[in-house]
Amino acid sequence: MLFKRIKDWATSISAFRSGDVIPVDGPNGTAKMTKDSLLQETAQSTLAGIKNLPDKNEGYLALNDANGTGKFEFSKIFKYDVVENGPSVFSNSGFVNNDGGTNPDADYRYTDYIDIGDALSIDACGVFNNKYGGGIAFYNSAKRHISSIYNTGGNTKVVDKADFPDGAAFIRITTSTALLSSSFVNLKKLPKDITDVTDSLAIFIEELEAKSEVAVKYDVVENGPSVFSNSGFVNNDGGLNPDASYRHTDYIDIGDALSIDACGVFNNKYGGGIAFYNSSKRHISSIYNTGGNTKVVDKADFPDGAAFIRVTTSTALLSSSFVNLKKLPSDIVEYVDSSSPRGEVFKNSLNARSNSMVDGDVLTVNNIPSVQNNNVLHFFACITAFDAVEIYIGSYNGMWESGKIKITASSVYLYKWNDSTYELIAQHGLTFSEFIQADIITVTPNRKSTLIIKSSGSQHFECELNPWRGYGSNFTVTSVGSVLSKVFMAYSGKCFSYIDTAIFSDSYSEGISQNLEGCSNFAIDGYAGRGSVAAVGSFEKMLVLGKPKFVAWVMGMNDGDSSESINEGYKNAFDGMRTLCQSNGILFVPFTIPNVPGRIHYFKNLYIKNSGLFYVDMASALGADEIGSSWFSGMLSQDNVHPTAQGYNFIAGLIKANFAGISSDHSVEGE
Repeated sequence: MLFKRIKDWATSISAFRSGDVIPVDGPNGTAKMTKDSLLQETAQSTLAGIKNLPDKNEGYLALNDANGTGKFEFSKIFKYDVVENGPSVFSNSGFVNNDGGTNPDADYRYTDYIDIGDALSIDACGVFNNKYGGGIAFYNSAKRHISSIYNTGGNTKVVDKADFPDGAAFIRITTSTALLSSSFVNLKKLPKDITDVTDSLAIFIEELEAKSEVAVKYDVVENGPSVFSNSGFVNNDGGLNPDASYRHTDYIDIGDALSIDACGVFNNKYGGGIAFYNSSKRHISSIYNTGGNTKVVDKADFPDGAAFIRVTTSTALLSSSFVNLKKLPSDIVEYVDSSSPRGEVFKNSLNARSNSMVDGDVLTVNNIPSVQNNNVLHFFACITAFDAVEIYIGSYNGMWESGKIKITASSVYLYKWNDSTYELIAQHGLTFSEFIQADIITVTPNRKSTLIIKSSGSQHFECELNPWRGYGSNFTVTSVGSVLSKVFMAYSGKCFSYIDTAIFSDSYSEGISQNLEGCSNFAIDGYAGRGSVAAVGSFEKMLVLGKPKFVAWVMGMNDGDSSESINEGYKNAFDGMRTLCQSNGILFVPFTIPNVPGRIHYFKNLYIKNSGLFYVDMASALGADEIGSSWFSGMLSQDNVHPTAQGYNFIAGLIKANFAGISSDHSVEGE
């Protein structure tokens, strides 16, 4: 009976699109919720109150449908189970660093792996943040590090399940020894007696949402028999043959199509089928159907570069022939394509959309690689009311690798991480009446970016963001008192398909990139304190967006060897990168790492030299290949870890000498 009521309720809102606002009766009158919130809250609330649903007319939500107003009951308030873990859970000395490994340090304590498979939230006290690591470290089912969440504002952190990274199965948490007595890790879960129905209900809701999306999300452009306006058929090289027994279409634009559904296609040894052409209407290939008169082709199966099609049918089947194209709703396509000044850039991007945003709503794009240059952040929204928006990118590490701005009705503010305040940098002079568009364009990794804002009537504003340290992990837009619709945001990764070389490093990355004068055909990926395991994760994110020709692996300074053997984390990361590059047709070029006082790299260098790969012997070039050896004079700074300006210039010279292609122009600006 319960599931029938849930199904009746969920079915009654299937006509609403994801993000639509639905009227809901609340205790103080009529309230509103989005469909997504309604699905989540009511399903979860019903589950939790499975034993005690009220029968009286309280807590009803009202749903408008074709037959009037339907009703479904909310459950009563219930109590979650909380698994409490006190100070004893921090059983290990040291801290979890920012690549998920551990560092010995008597000032800190960290937990073993804690299973979070059925947790609804994590409430932890004692987490800390610095440039090396800490916080809540998330791992997948194989206990491989995914990412970490930090807290820069205090000693506690609550993380809801919606904010767990994809695939998270375990956590490890760090506290300081000084705070140990008050530290804890509490997990909130559904009551044990109802968890046995959670999975089946979740599957049901997902299936229902999927069916609803198919029913309402897409537009279908229907082309009937009249589209076959020409006598003859398309042959197997994309040309035409006259033949009164057949009919074919003109060129049909499929640039924004998600699938093609055609009836009347045919196949013989001469041609026919669905012929695909590029933007110059040059034939690429054809797809046939040998099993009947219909064919459905999804976008994933379109040949690379496909922009147009021509379809053939037989004259005998003409009356029942068609070519239908499934597309995103035209209003979405319109505001995405027409709003972007760099339309091609965003065809290969990580992006997110929302039909509406109000005060406090946040839209997020995740899984962004830690690339410091050649990237574009794009935001567009139609305006109902505008107060301000905040745009942020980073990994919650504060000033180490994050950037945030606020755009108000009159001004642009840059967030200062050192004192947690906004600084006025410009008055833009724009009037936001119909829409707002903002692009943050980072060409070179020099801690500077360009902000371009556009609005109604060709209004345009441009300024420099300096310093701008934002890159990697998460890109968010937050409405601050604004009411927005048709919201679209994207992180452009188009340049990753063009760049010659991706350079992976750690704190060396900034000094290296600043010495690559005259070079733009590269991506520099790195940040201070990073280990090799984290760098592999960033490379995997890059591969979603594009593939460079070469990878320069300047990693390992933070993965010191022991006095007798190679660092296992480095070895595993090295082997993983080698496999990933080989399987993607990318040349993997490791650099040997110079030994420094307090850190041994001899054994990883030996592993590189015996790998059979082409490598760059940076350690020997700097005079520091052997344990205890010193760098050549003037190359190593007084901190005995980082190069001097002369040392960085020398390392950049090694890169330019071995990767000549980085000097050509394939930057974002060059596009």
